[in-house]
Amino acid sequence: MVMGHEFCGAVNAAVHFAEHPGINHTAGINDIVDELMPAVYQAQEKTGLADEELVDAAARENVKIVCEKILNDSAPLRNLVEKGKIKIVGAYKMLSSGTVEIFE
Repeated sequence: MVMGHEFCGAVNAAVHFAEHPGINHTAGINDIVDELMPAVYQAQEKTGLADEELVDAAARENVKIVCEKILNDSAPLRNLVEKGKIKIVGAYKMLSSGTVEIFE
């Protein structure tokens, strides 16, 4: 299971950098922000949202991207998925309510 969550600080930082491209990353989060940028850009293109709503959409998009990446980058896991022995499942936890949404 790949799980994202509401109010994700790392995704919030990536959205901030996407909305303010001239700002430099903080040294400690460069790699994390760089990994999250594709999700932010995809969420922007799909939704047209901004601020907190974009953070939520980008966190959800990142879960989907990571699930795809696992399948694309791991032949053994992909083989098990194709044989129906395992599933790669995405989920999103709403911290404010404790609810978990499962992506199919």
